[in-house]
Amino acid sequence: MKKIAALSMAAVMLTSCFVGCGSKSSSKDTDVKGKWEASKMVMGDKTYEGELAPGYPLAVMLQLELKDDGKLVEKSETGDDNEGTYTVDGDKVTLDIDGDKVEFKVDGDTMVGSEEEDGEKMEFTLKKVSEFTTVAANADED
Repeated sequence: MKKIAALSMAAVMLTSCFVGCGSKSSSKDTDVKGKWEASKMVMGDKTYEGELAPGYPLAVMLQLELKDDGKLVEKSETGDDNEGTYTVDGDKVTLDIDGDKVEFKVDGDTMVGSEEEDGEKMEFTLKKVSEFTTVAANADED
């Protein structure tokens, strides 16, 4: 479980490390409204896909709902959801949660954002989903 906690902290750190630059909205903006969740994470030379630990899917580590009105909700399995806003400029979406801006590049139903901190690369790939993945009730039992 310590590994999951460390990876969760890395996800939070990733979302607070990116700095996006805003510009005027393009008439060819990508439609990003909907639910998004992590499908792949790269930290340094390690790549995570599927489960972080038995019964603990990577998808629950980062879940975002981008709403029609430019607002977003970053879901947390603890129920302490964060709210923010987002803007779209062409194929780039900039998320703003409590003043921390994160920029992702959108390609269809996939968004990718990356950052390098202290010489270590962190990258998240998000996939658009119809419903969020959940953790099984017994996933914390070890």
